[in-house]
Amino acid sequence: MSSKNILPAGFGALSMTSMALVLVLAARWRIVDRILGGPDKSYGSHRWLGLFAIGGGLAHWALASPVGLGILPALAGRGSDAGLIAMLGLIVLTLAAMVRVIPYHIWKASHMLMGPLFLLAAFHTFFVASPLAMGAAPWTLMAGVSIVGVIAWCQTLLRKLVPARLVEVERATPFEGGVDVTFRSKRPMPKFQPGQFAMLGHKSMRAEAHPFTIAGGDEMTRRFVIRAAGDWTDNFVKTVKVGDRFRLGRGVGRFLPQIDSQRKEQFWVAGGVGITPFLSALERMQPDVAARVTSIFGIRSRVPLLVRLRM
Repeated sequence: MSSKNILPAGFGALSMTSMALVLVLAARWRIVDRILGGPDKSYGSHRWLGLFAIGGGLAHWALASPVGLGILPALAGRGSDAGLIAMLGLIVLTLAAMVRVIPYHIWKASHMLMGPLFLLAAFHTFFVASPLAMGAAPWTLMAGVSIVGVIAWCQTLLRKLVPARLVEVERATPFEGGVDVTFRSKRPMPKFQPGQFAMLGHKSMRAEAHPFTIAGGDEMTRRFVIRAAGDWTDNFVKTVKVGDRFRLGRGVGRFLPQIDSQRKEQFWVAGGVGITPFLSALERMQPDVAARVTSIFGIRSRVPLLVRLRM
């Protein structure tokens, strides 16, 4: 590889690697969640990786030029077209993420296109007219990146085919701007830790799911305190009623307040429905003489959960 091709090739590798890592984060691999401190922390990494992908892709697009015949000369032209389509797709997805007026469900659906765009980018990488020699170290590295990205995307697709637990609304107590709701399952649900959240969606398997912090529950129930903060939650707060059926995912996340007798002294600071992870923790705590926990909580309106906090 000549020196003039190193820079555009490096930008292309940055874009491809960032796209692959975005797909890995979307696949929610537990080992990755643990390394990053939980899926709730991975969203920040997701954003930065998206910026690296679009930045590297734009720089590669601006600097790269065809060199040689490529691995299969007959596919060199299609490889170039695939790269152009992938780049334009990345630009569209980036704009969709930046424009806040786009409805959430449309924005989320658009992100499923990252997988096909990654496949196009991989096709471009290996078949465009370039000096990337088959079997060389850069070729092997990008092959590994491509394989990891494809596996992660396939796992994301397979996860969507696995139905979450079907639950029914047992209690729904509305308050100003929100609702305190408890769901019941007919079968025992996976255990959760206080502070974790779960994905909640309507009973249709194709319905979009949203993350909410678990406010309490046992092996058969889950409680949430949900505030209207968007089109989905606004509709949920206004229409949810006893008997409605939803799909509920397992508890995930690593924001875990210490509640055992070996805990350190803590300060719990929350505002509004941000108290929910601490409600779950209080529900599990047992009276003891261990380190003190001080809670500072502020809210604009009187809601039912305050009554429980006094108990």
